[in-house]
Amino acid sequence: MRSQSIRRKLILIATTSSVVALIVFALAFASRDRREARTQAIHTLGIQANLVGSNSSAALAFGDKGIANEVLDALKVDTQVDYAALYDTKNQLFAKYERPGCDEKPPASMPVLNGIETDQHFQVAVPVLVKGELVGNVVVVANLTDLNARQESLFVTMILLAIGAMLISVIVASRLNIVITRPINKLAATMAGVSESKDYTVRIEQGNVEEIN
Repeated sequence: MRSQSIRRKLILIATTSSVVALIVFALAFASRDRREARTQAIHTLGIQANLVGSNSSAALAFGDKGIANEVLDALKVDTQVDYAALYDTKNQLFAKYERPGCDEKPPASMPVLNGIETDQHFQVAVPVLVKGELVGNVVVVANLTDLNARQESLFVTMILLAIGAMLISVIVASRLNIVITRPINKLAATMAGVSESKDYTVRIEQGNVEEIN
């Protein structure tokens, strides 16, 4: 019974250590991955906003809403963009793009953006300049669908890895504890024999108990 107790404790220690280490690593990796993915998403959104601003600067300067809308429509290739809007120098809506099926709509007046990231969106606003003179602003708002899906996929992968690590730890610990408990069992059996026979001349070979020295 004592041998079985030792085996269970050894397996529990090995398994717990492996799983805890994996969880700590997984949390650190997930946090870093989200930061990097967030930075990349914001960088990409900023590039898109600057391209829209560059391509629509003449349209804003000359009041051509048709060209401005065509420029914004190019964003439809990116399903993460919920909407984009161009605002004139009076901060009034000049042209807009809305992703089909999206409930979010660009406001009629230039919004005040409280940070780059909200609970559900990334948002970027950049000025549109012509020869250094402000002719308007562009606002691009994207959803977090890809980022959240990436996190969910990573979470599932980590759970599977944790289960796999636990199973491997149990198998390895089961094999190793035989090596550890065998000399202990031999020592216990020898001590029991000595106690029963009162023969104190019995000696145990060094190689049989080296693990507990």
